[in-house]
Amino acid sequence: GVITVAAGAVLDYETKNVYEMKVVASDASGVAGQIMQTDTAAVIISLIDVNEMPVFVEPTTALSFPENQKGYPIGTLTFDDLDTASGFRNNKFECLNCEDLGFYLDETTGELSTTRRFDYETEEKTYKLNIVIKDVDDATLSTTGSITVALTNVYEFTELVYTVPETDS
Repeated sequence: GVITVAAGAVLDYETKNVYEMKVVASDASGVAGQIMQTDTAAVIISLIDVNEMPVFVEPTTALSFPENQKGYPIGTLTFDDLDTASGFRNNKFECLNCEDLGFYLDETTGELSTTRRFDYETEEKTYKLNIVIKDVDDATLSTTGSITVALTNVYEFTELVYTVPETDS
């Protein structure tokens, strides 16, 4: 009379959260001449929703930013979360090396921006940023990934001033 989950089966609350089945019970006593008695019952199994780990989503477009612009909005990062319950969708972004490299990642919106002016002629051309998406209520539910952002060159016009001596001729 024990109901178990089949080997290899995965129950997922977000896909299907209620299972219904009919169970037939019999008293197969094996006594000669005795009629076997049976009964049928409906069994409803309701899954309990649990908080699941967020999923890191790779940016679909290349992320870049121009030199010499502090506070430049590079783009907005996203994550996926299989949870449908709003109480379980409370994830925050964290960038492990943004501050050291000159970037800021808003923990709530995922907006990435520069915190300083970069110089294309003297600095690295690409930066690898290490991103963590973590569940606020359960620190064990976090995922990591990395993104690459590219520094782009901006034409810099420099004014040239020439002085020419006055001549008599």
